[in-house]
Amino acid sequence: MNVIHSHDGAADDQMALLLLTHLHKSKQINLLAVSILPADSRAKPAIQMSNKIVEDMGIPVIFNDKETPNKFPDEWRDETIKICKLLDADHDKYYKYESFETLIEIMKTYSNITFIETGSLTTLADCLKMNDSIKQHIERIIWTGGCFDNNPGKSIKKIGDEVMDGTQSWNAFIDPMSAKYVINSNMKIIMFPSELTNNIKLSDIYHNLPYTEIGEIFRKVYAEYINDASYCIWDVFTVSYVGGNPFIEFEGNHIDIITEGISTGKTVESPNGGYVYVVINFEDPISHILKLIG
Repeated sequence: MNVIHSHDGAADDQMALLLLTHLHKSKQINLLAVSILPADSRAKPAIQMSNKIVEDMGIPVIFNDKETPNKFPDEWRDETIKICKLLDADHDKYYKYESFETLIEIMKTYSNITFIETGSLTTLADCLKMNDSIKQHIERIIWTGGCFDNNPGKSIKKIGDEVMDGTQSWNAFIDPMSAKYVINSNMKIIMFPSELTNNIKLSDIYHNLPYTEIGEIFRKVYAEYINDASYCIWDVFTVSYVGGNPFIEFEGNHIDIITEGISTGKTVESPNGGYVYVVINFEDPISHILKLIG
């Protein structure tokens, strides 16, 4: 399975990447590249962390420096500086990346690609706009994003002077136009919405992490968040899908993304929207994730 992981640089994204490298080493997947758009991080530490995680594996780290319409709160983005030091990745040798165009060339070279996005859909939308032919090389998109009802986790209540209604997922709110573009691109999309990912609490996995090399890294990073009751392993949960779990339920639906007003980023059912496969049940995700880590 050829996999590209695109993410927004935050701690959970980096741990999702760590899990993917673990699956890569065991030859369960072929991780082609990792791409970063730092909407929930600071660029330099995010790049450094990803390079440290894929070190000596020949996996390119690609940086998309596009400014998204919205960003996560500054205090959340600043956390990457602390996590980067925690992983001992804050060295100049890890501050290296390839151009955004490299990602398109990789997608043109390989086929049957699973494109995993654990951040906004900005990077994929940009790739498609630059070269629409890459569609034929992507078998499916797996996305941590979307919200149909009310975001029960860290709801978006106020961003600067903008007051939102809390019905949107962060990864759609950050760049709603890109989310809308990709969802309406007629590609196969598997969506892990907030209603599902916000149920996978960090506390459910933290105390059962194995005492292995990868388990210790998870424990070190997540120790910084274990006292936050709202913290979930949104992105680790999403990427665990490619590790195989036969007990998954999907609900197909035509959806669209609201791009204006207080509900910007909200996912809505729409007969004229793109068709997506929404994950509505993932049996025993904690045991599944622990098994992959162990």
